[in-house]
Amino acid sequence: MRYFYTKIRENTENVLFFFILISLPLQIGKHFWPVFSYVQGIRVDFLSPTLYPADLFILLLFLWICGKTIMPSIAQHNFALTNLRIGLTKQTLLLITLLFVFLLKTLFSGLNSLSWLGKIMEVVWLGWYIAHRDYSLRMLHNIVKVFSVHIVWITLLTTLEFSHHGSLNGLWYFLGERQMSVTTPGAAVAILHGEMALRPYATFPHPNVLGGWMVLVLLLTLGFRQRVGKEGSMQHWHALWTLSLITCGTGTILMTFSRTAVFVWLGLLLGYICIHPKGKRLQRLWLWGFVSVLMGFLLMFEGRYLSFSGYTDAAQSRISLTEIAVAMISAELRH
Repeated sequence: MRYFYTKIRENTENVLFFFILISLPLQIGKHFWPVFSYVQGIRVDFLSPTLYPADLFILLLFLWICGKTIMPSIAQHNFALTNLRIGLTKQTLLLITLLFVFLLKTLFSGLNSLSWLGKIMEVVWLGWYIAHRDYSLRMLHNIVKVFSVHIVWITLLTTLEFSHHGSLNGLWYFLGERQMSVTTPGAAVAILHGEMALRPYATFPHPNVLGGWMVLVLLLTLGFRQRVGKEGSMQHWHALWTLSLITCGTGTILMTFSRTAVFVWLGLLLGYICIHPKGKRLQRLWLWGFVSVLMGFLLMFEGRYLSFSGYTDAAQSRISLTEIAVAMISAELRH
């Protein structure tokens, strides 16, 4: 009986963890509209507290971990302060400290800080959990599968949006795709051959977020695949699938027209080539091929990526928006 109880505990934690990974790129969620989420009577989704599927799974995982840590002592009627303190130190001490600090801040700034408190605590705890949990080779292999599927379907959606010049709607809506077109106010656009084109959003709040997410997931996926590895006849399929993922991911990063994502991905590829100067010849050829594609892309759209005026204009625009935000916040505090 104890064996089955142990297996259920282990599997439940792993299942919740994989549900979190599966739901991370999904933007479908429930928006709440308190007073602070309105600006001059208009709803602003960035200010709206939103409950996503990933939030629910993270909460369930947190409760499961806490219960798994504390409940055995309670079941054995062992209420020693030392045992309880060890359990809290491992799982919740950081959160308790953050909770105390942000609750003090909330007393002075209201519900807006309370909503941000929950999100910050959630991200901090999830990062701590991912960094400290154990990973078997089988789990790493399953994580690679999840991330690989994400890379493929997000590349498909990004390509369709890019060719369609807008959102696709339909079933994609239930994955969190937003209604976007070139004429949408505030939409992220790029100038292609003299024409304005919508930068694809997929299921993310902004193309820059999509580009950054793809860089991070590619990096994690390739790193995990190196650790898992394949032997014998599967090695060629492993290399082919890895090449396909890099191709999909690189294409998505280029279609987002995100300056940061493009330069970071280019830097990572060059860094890998420099760190492994004596790697496999075919692998190095493919990597240099991707670097050449990225460099050609930068030269093709040098007005966006290599022109200093483009960066100064973007910086000036962000400075102006920041000044407007500071003025609005100051006016709100005075009232």
